[in-house]
Amino acid sequence: MMKKLLGIFVSMLMISGALVSATNLLQETKKSTIEPGVVTVTIPVGSYEFVKEKQGLGISIENFGRLLIPGKPNLPSKIFSIAIPPGAVVDKISFEGNKILIPGTYKISPNPLAKVIGLEDPTMSARDQQQYDENFKSVYNQDEPYPQSIGELVGTGGYRKYNLVDVRITPIIYYPLSGKLFYYSDITVNIYYSIPNGFTSADIIGDNIPKAEQKAEEIILNYNQAKNWYPETPVNREQYDYVIITTDALTSSVTALADWESAKGRNVNVVTTEWIASYYEGWDLSAKMRTFLLEKYPSDSWGILDVCLIGDVDDVPMRTTWQDPETDYYYAELSLPDSQSWDPDGDHQYGESSDPIDFATEVNTGRIPWSDPDTVQSICEKTVAYEQNQDDA
Repeated sequence: MMKKLLGIFVSMLMISGALVSATNLLQETKKSTIEPGVVTVTIPVGSYEFVKEKQGLGISIENFGRLLIPGKPNLPSKIFSIAIPPGAVVDKISFEGNKILIPGTYKISPNPLAKVIGLEDPTMSARDQQQYDENFKSVYNQDEPYPQSIGELVGTGGYRKYNLVDVRITPIIYYPLSGKLFYYSDITVNIYYSIPNGFTSADIIGDNIPKAEQKAEEIILNYNQAKNWYPETPVNREQYDYVIITTDALTSSVTALADWESAKGRNVNVVTTEWIASYYEGWDLSAKMRTFLLEKYPSDSWGILDVCLIGDVDDVPMRTTWQDPETDYYYAELSLPDSQSWDPDGDHQYGESSDPIDFATEVNTGRIPWSDPDTVQSICEKTVAYEQNQDDA
């Protein structure tokens, strides 16, 4: 198993989340209108369990995470992705549930401060402690419900053709001074939406790749409903599910990897940054590369699933974000153009905290971060040899 995982890591370095009134959403490729309405999804919560902790009790629910705000109660919570029809925008969301008082009174422990052992900074520690104390007092010194609601909107985004709304569900509400706990055994989410003027079914992305649909089924709560909103568009004959982006100088060096992936049944295409720069528009080369991927990833174009970037960041650039960190996630998250996601205000300060970037990647991306031809060829050949080696030792 370790051998298999290491082989995948070396070769790709992969970065890899009901009732509807839209009954006249047509499943045709010709233009048609899509009606406003509501998507209703009921989420069964499951049973809870108390856990002893240093400062009181914790509560766990299977397959739920936690609210992890330091100083505030440690309660079960989980983010769910719910699909709404293509093109729809959220107007409002409501949450309903079966409210049950848990007998007794309880002291629910606060979330502790996170600390990095060996890297303590007195100034930062003091600031974090002050924030912890403020959080603690804001909740534990009163008998208001925490959290205020069993659900909240986290954000909107997408996975390939699917239009998604992320909601956080917290099925246990705590009243700190009285020690009361209320449990919701199931929670119904109502998402009211409208369709922007001018949007028609002709604007829907054509994307029908079985492997991508398997992932969509895993991350979308109402997948069985959502899949019926999209037409069965034909798959383009020119399909490339594995794309290598490199430079002209390295095309011969990646041959071993390209040939091996083809032998495994992948449809491989090697594309150079020089070609992309000549045919696509964008503020810089990174923007041009993302525009290329946005156009080509749906199945009515190339049907891309995996992207391997081969080259040093000076030649095959990462996206430099507004505080200078660089990331290849920019090429994996392709739900919307830069003007609606990574740089909506057009100031070229990519990935600002207010920018609506989501966390469901349309493609898997990875990198071999060298530009020396001999080094790249050696890595590709050794990767292929490693994967072909049948010795499990």
